[in-house]
Amino acid sequence: MSNKITTVDASFFTQRAKNANRKEVYHFDEEKGHSITYFPKFSKSKKDSLIVELMGTIQYCKTNNIDYLKDDADMEQYTGYLIIKYFTSLFDTLSKWSVEDNIAYLKGLYDSGDFELFFDEIFSFEEVTKVFDQLKKTNEIANMYKKELDKQKEIIESNVNSDVLKEKAINQLPN
Repeated sequence: MSNKITTVDASFFTQRAKNANRKEVYHFDEEKGHSITYFPKFSKSKKDSLIVELMGTIQYCKTNNIDYLKDDADMEQYTGYLIIKYFTSLFDTLSKWSVEDNIAYLKGLYDSGDFELFFDEIFSFEEVTKVFDQLKKTNEIANMYKKELDKQKEIIESNVNSDVLKEKAINQLPN
């Protein structure tokens, strides 16, 4: 093993960024020309956008009384769907659809068996795991933040006697 240290330059990171945005083609049926392009490596920015969309969809479902995304199984399935959406050529189409249409499409993918195909044959286990790990970390941070806000509200509730000041102080906390 060489002890020589090579200092990297900007091109090193430029190449790594290109690798994160490189597309490959998966052929469903080469004779008929049915194929899809996908990203074998999941970029951090797309994972971030995926998680933001997931959180927005959860809120949308709650606000609009849509009976979906209420348990871990639904969350895992929809996260998988968003992986398909964000890391394939389907993004341009699916990103224009409503939440209801995306849920219906997911159910169709699942019922046809194509949903599993993406995770069995197209995407690597390692990249999919990174999305779920990032989601878990995001949830942990959000829960810590919520606990801290709850503590601050409790301190205000127990230490401020004036209802007007109490309300004003609580309203200044982030939602």
